[in-house]
Amino acid sequence: MPEAVAIPTLDASDAFQDAVLRECLASFPHVRLTVTGDCMFPGLASGETVLLAAAAHRRPRLGDVVLVRQREGLRLHRLVWGPPLARAGDWRTQADRGPIWDPRVRAEDVLATVVAVERAGRLERVGGFGRGLRLLWRGLRSWARRGGRGGSG
Repeated sequence: MPEAVAIPTLDASDAFQDAVLRECLASFPHVRLTVTGDCMFPGLASGETVLLAAAAHRRPRLGDVVLVRQREGLRLHRLVWGPPLARAGDWRTQADRGPIWDPRVRAEDVLATVVAVERAGRLERVGGFGRGLRLLWRGLRSWARRGGRGGSG
């Protein structure tokens, strides 16, 4: 049996990772990423693979699951306030299991739209205008209960 070969690794800066991801999204029709975390369960489960299309190629719509750059890093969250309802700097996302909206994001921070998830060897859609509306309603109710103040940005 051959010996295992150590593959050298390099920790890349966030800026470098972002540049590589943006270049891949611009150069290829689709990019595959593996989901981590359970904030989008049951729509997306940790370990599943999603198929992404660059936001420039597949404009995000209300209810879509999008890859967004937030202060904390990259997130796959649902677009609950965006086109055609909002200006480019007022977009909002939310985890399906999250109680409130994420902080505001700019249109350029929405990098890609999830067009499918790979399950049991098949590609399945994960968008959902209805789901987006339910999260929008839940976020508005939460905002109103706080007297129209703060919370998540």
